[in-house]
Amino acid sequence: MFLASRQKTFTLLAETNMKKGTILTLTLALLLTASMASAELVTQWSYINDAIFTDWKNSAGTQDYIDVSVDARTMEWGIPSDFSTNGERSALLINGPVSGSDLETNGTAVPVVDITHNNYIIKSTIPNLAFGQVLASVQFIPFMPVGPVLPVDTAFLEFLFFETPNNSEIPMDIFVLTDPGLTNGSFIYDGYKYDFSFISTGFGLITGLYDEFLDNLIGAGDYFGWLTAEDAATNVQFFLSITGEPNPVPEPGTILLLGAGLLGLGLVARRRR
Repeated sequence: MFLASRQKTFTLLAETNMKKGTILTLTLALLLTASMASAELVTQWSYINDAIFTDWKNSAGTQDYIDVSVDARTMEWGIPSDFSTNGERSALLINGPVSGSDLETNGTAVPVVDITHNNYIIKSTIPNLAFGQVLASVQFIPFMPVGPVLPVDTAFLEFLFFETPNNSEIPMDIFVLTDPGLTNGSFIYDGYKYDFSFISTGFGLITGLYDEFLDNLIGAGDYFGWLTAEDAATNVQFFLSITGEPNPVPEPGTILLLGAGLLGLGLVARRRR
């Protein structure tokens, strides 16, 4: 009788240990699955970059003597001066949209939209361009590995235009970005955080006598923008780059798997007690 009872106890202990082992194995498997749930980094992107003019003002605070094309990518202002060599108005031309499939994560920047300023001689008695607003947009499509089209990311780039004396000391006119930080952005996709930025060989920190000119005109500070030659065409080329790293915030699916794993560990601890 005693031996039969002892044998039954051993059998129950063995079954309990097997159940503990099964739960522990399942728990570890769930935790391992959760740790492996991170998605794959997109190494190459397709993209569409565009920009259009959405607002503008002249030096008198109105939109007189400024015309924008139907596609909103060409802006002309002023009236040709009697001293103009070509008899044309000044203008800003946006080359867009630009698309491609050669943008690599953590790779080399690719050329996208560019802006050309035709800085022609116009009558000084007519209000000049003073302010402009550009709506810039970029859309990313995962190319490697292939993924869905992502929402369009947009930003308003605003600039001020300053006509200088065009003398031997400061012969070029000045464009100033009101918020150069808007040339950067970021988004989350499939467990990774991607940061993108627009850089340019044409704009940067305004220095020297041009900075002094702006300090005297609108106040001391650091100004970012570009210079444009009088009676000539100046092009500013923008380049798009992107970097990526794992997003520190767990994905919902990962959270559920971790929760299930922790629940399994809790059951094991409860059975032991």
